[in-house]
Amino acid sequence: MEQTSKKTIVSLKDIFIKFDGEVILNHINLDINEKEFVTILGPSGCGKTTTLRIIGGFVEPDSGDVIFGGKRINGTPPNKRNVNTVFQKYSLFPHLNVFDNVAFGLKLKKMPKDEIKKRVTDMLATVDLKGYEKRSVAKLSGGQQQRVAIARALALNPDVLCFDEPTSALDPELTGEVLNVIRSLKTSDSTMIVVTHEIEFARDVADKIIFMADGVIAEEGTPEQVINNPQNPRTQAFLSRFN
Repeated sequence: MEQTSKKTIVSLKDIFIKFDGEVILNHINLDINEKEFVTILGPSGCGKTTTLRIIGGFVEPDSGDVIFGGKRINGTPPNKRNVNTVFQKYSLFPHLNVFDNVAFGLKLKKMPKDEIKKRVTDMLATVDLKGYEKRSVAKLSGGQQQRVAIARALALNPDVLCFDEPTSALDPELTGEVLNVIRSLKTSDSTMIVVTHEIEFARDVADKIIFMADGVIAEEGTPEQVINNPQNPRTQAFLSRFN
C-alpha cells in the first residue's frame, strides 16, 4: 500500500529573539507542510506576529535557523522569498487604482502586459472584486481594501501566504467578507499561515492550530485537539474567555 508523506515547506529551528531586553520568542521550533492551512492563536504580545515576520523576512532572529524548502534563508530579504504577507492595515498604495495595486509586484517582475491583465482580472474575481479595476482604493470600504491586498499577494503566486490578523482593523460586519475570501483560498496551491483572534474561523478552517503564550509554542495540533480538547493550562485559560 503506497504511503504519501507531507512535505515540510517552512521550518523554524530553535528561533530566539528579544527586543529591548525582552524575550519575544524563546527557542521555538515549528514545521509547516506544503498546502497546509495553519492558524496561530494566542494572547497579545505572545510572539504571533514576530513569528510571521520572521517567516516573511521582515525580522531576523537573534539565533536559530529559518528553513524554506530545505534551504536556510536567514538574511534573505522579503522580496527574494516566495512568501507574501497580508498585513492588518492593507498597506495599499493610495495613489494607485485597484488594478495598479494588484499589478504592482507583477510589473516589478517585468511580466508581459497581457499576462498581467489576465492575472489581475483572475485575482480580483477570486476575491469577489471583478469590475473594480479602475476604482480608487481610497474610496473602498476597509473590507474591500483588504481583499485588494489579498489579491495583490495572490497575484505573485507565492508558495506561502501569510496573514497578520487580517480582520483586526475591520468593523464586525466587514470581517465576515474577508474571512470568507481567506476560507475560499484553502483549495489553492499556497500554504496559508494566519495569525488571528477569530476562534471559530480557526476551528472551521485550519488543518493545524498553533497556540502561543509567553514567546513559546504552548500547544499545537488539529482544531479538535487544541480548541475542543486543550491540554495546556495556558491554552485552556485563553480559550475559556471565548466560551
